[in-house]
Amino acid sequence: MIASNQRSARAALSAARPLVARLDVARDPEEVAADLIEVWPAIETALRSLVGGSALSGQALIHEVRQRELISLQQAHLLVELLAVYDRVQRTDYRPSDADIATAHEAYHVLEEALSGAEPQAPATYAPPPASARVPEAPPTDSAEAESLPATRPHRGPLLLAGAVAFVVVVLAALGSYFYVTRYGVQGDIRAGIRAYATGQPVVAKLAFTKAAQAHPDLVVPHLYLGRLARDEGDFGTAGTELSKAAQLAPNDVDVQRELGAFFLARGRQYEKLGRRDLAIADFDAARNRYVSAIKLDGSDRSAQGYLGCALVALGRVEEGQRWLTRAGPGGWTACAPSTQMANPPPHT
Repeated sequence: MIASNQRSARAALSAARPLVARLDVARDPEEVAADLIEVWPAIETALRSLVGGSALSGQALIHEVRQRELISLQQAHLLVELLAVYDRVQRTDYRPSDADIATAHEAYHVLEEALSGAEPQAPATYAPPPASARVPEAPPTDSAEAESLPATRPHRGPLLLAGAVAFVVVVLAALGSYFYVTRYGVQGDIRAGIRAYATGQPVVAKLAFTKAAQAHPDLVVPHLYLGRLARDEGDFGTAGTELSKAAQLAPNDVDVQRELGAFFLARGRQYEKLGRRDLAIADFDAARNRYVSAIKLDGSDRSAQGYLGCALVALGRVEEGQRWLTRAGPGGWTACAPSTQMANPPPHT
């Protein structure tokens, strides 16, 4: 491990210390998710610094660092687990668990421990050979001649100064890149949008997600949130447009399918209020299809299960819908279940 790379990696990793320190399941889930999303880029920046710079990311980057034997197999496994947490918490309905927070703490601390080890010593530039192999010393020169010879001892001051300047440049570059990407780049916009949405600031959230979508139209998350924000406002035209973009980018993404289900369910209820039962039924059935797709992608998705129950109840398939509501357990979806049937739920299937 090169000493300058090790120091740069430690500097990059330190940016995540306050985020990890405040992770607590008792805090607002959206805030915890936002902090977990912010931790991983700091980890990646540290890993890239450790290998002296790399365009790799995710598991490929972890594999590269492990291949160079800069981290242990156990440390690599923990980093892969943290990457999985990072992927999960970007789902719009996911609530971080104690296990997710524990993984973040453990992965951060094992990497910090790996980077805080003793730095390698530079090899000696000269080692005297054994006495038996030494060349006989030359006869002494005349003292006057010796005094006239120039001193050969190198001046270390400029070399040390150059090394210090190079180290500072590397650290500043690493930190500058990290803070720009995470605080001012597209990921910073996404986190700002998530925080604003979680704290009831839809205008701020919309601005942040719009900026992220314009900068990187190939990212799914901004379109999902813009679709959700528009749905919340009853603007189903904009919501449909944004969610269609998300579906084109990631047709087999569970979040996309669930959000489309929410869109059709909400629009169907709006049609029902307007007395257009025919259009409402079509949307309720479309919602059912989307929630079924989400469950096929992730059988543990309680939100998709619960709202599938709501769609079925809205279609008049009350008994079938109740079974899904019971399977999902308590949640926001329980509001759409008939109270009499909630009091006497059918057997779990």
